[in-house]
Amino acid sequence: MKGSDHDPLLRYCAREFYTERTINDDRLLYVSPNEENVFVPDAFAINHKLPIALFTEQEHAIEAARRASIRGGTLKVEEFKADPIIPIQQISWLVARFHVATPNEELIDNFQQRVKASKFCSPELAIEVCAIALAYHRANQSLVRAFAL
Repeated sequence: MKGSDHDPLLRYCAREFYTERTINDDRLLYVSPNEENVFVPDAFAINHKLPIALFTEQEHAIEAARRASIRGGTLKVEEFKADPIIPIQQISWLVARFHVATPNEELIDNFQQRVKASKFCSPELAIEVCAIALAYHRANQSLVRAFAL
């Protein structure tokens, strides 16, 4: 693994592989509107604008995947590779300007508006940007909890 375990640029996502008879289905872990992690098909996530659940540490990703798995599939944590067109450093800088108590919905709405206002407005890109922003926001919240600020 490159870098340290606490490097916010190293983000992980969880995937569930499920096979039953002739059904092969793999799903990413997403964040539902009620802020729970759920495994859903990609098409469903895009239609409902669900952000991918991203984690700064592999252990947190596998723990969330275990809690969210209801089909008993094989769980895998993989490094999330953002689309190279996404300005990761700018997202990090913008998220740092939000208070850690800012609700996730408010943060996601803000970033969705920013993506729509830009020339890059595909639904998939908007979801990816929101997922990255949410991961940075969660990392900031974890730091505040760790230092009891």
